[in-house]
Amino acid sequence: MQQPDKRSAEIVRNECELAEAITDAIADAVMRLPPAVQSRLLAFIHLMEEPGTTLAELEVAPSGVMRLALTHTGIRTGARTN
Repeated sequence: MQQPDKRSAEIVRNECELAEAITDAIADAVMRLPPAVQSRLLAFIHLMEEPGTTLAELEVAPSGVMRLALTHTGIRTGARTN
């Protein structure tokens, strides 16, 4: 197995720094959002990361207005037990 050269280590270090800078920028942008928007974003992230622990209820009115309610239960639905 080949040892990584110094250039490879430099590229990895630069990628890590870039990822950290992007994460910081996103965190800063989220903190500027109103609290209600932050809550909605957090609920959506929970749905994406752990769909088994989030209940989703979609309501569609005859007028076409849609409402999506997300509830994070913390309990995995359909989880396997050993």
